[in-house]
Amino acid sequence: MARPSANLSPLELAPGVPVGTRIRMTVGAEDDEAHPEDSRIYAEALEARGVDARLSVVPGLDHNSIEFKAPVFQALVELIGDVEGASPSAP
Repeated sequence: MARPSANLSPLELAPGVPVGTRIRMTVGAEDDEAHPEDSRIYAEALEARGVDARLSVVPGLDHNSIEFKAPVFQALVELIGDVEGASPSAP
């Protein structure tokens, strides 16, 4: 599949992502840069290595229309909550 830009594919970087990393990806179903199928393959490659990777595909949105949509904020809130919950409590 031809890529619209000369960027390095995230799939090529998957082997270097440390286990224990949490990755949340939200892409639009009509995204022509972060293709949903490519994103699914990347998430599966990360999960196969033990990385906590989750993908959400939002119907009807493209690459430029997803930035401020509710699913993106929900993923951020979840990730921040996970980080705060993992932090040691102050005495």
